[in-house]
Amino acid sequence: MNLWATWCVPCLREVPDLLALQAELAAKGVTLLGVGMGEPAQLASLVEPFRYKHFPAFRTLLRATETMDELVSAIDPAWNEILPTAYILGRDGRLLQKVQGRKTREEFGQLLQQALASSPASR
Repeated sequence: MNLWATWCVPCLREVPDLLALQAELAAKGVTLLGVGMGEPAQLASLVEPFRYKHFPAFRTLLRATETMDELVSAIDPAWNEILPTAYILGRDGRLLQKVQGRKTREEFGQLLQQALASSPASR
């Protein structure tokens, strides 16, 4: 799960790498879900048109809460509003890794391979 925003340049550089990894690892059950952190009032006018133009394959939920913290605290009460932030979840929904700041495709690839190796379904 990747938290991103249209105004976050590191996010926008990271998304193509994440989409490529999802395609590469889809047969192993890896799924990418984005969470657009843009302002709710701008979802229809800015966030969705931007996503459709630049990352049409990026399956994204959109924030409908007034503050970013209100949404993310359900997942991570300690979130410190750093974007991008990614959460690698196991098949059981358990948080395996929190990744803050832009990472390379190779770094994410290693983290995902570790997650797959530790997953009960892959043993």
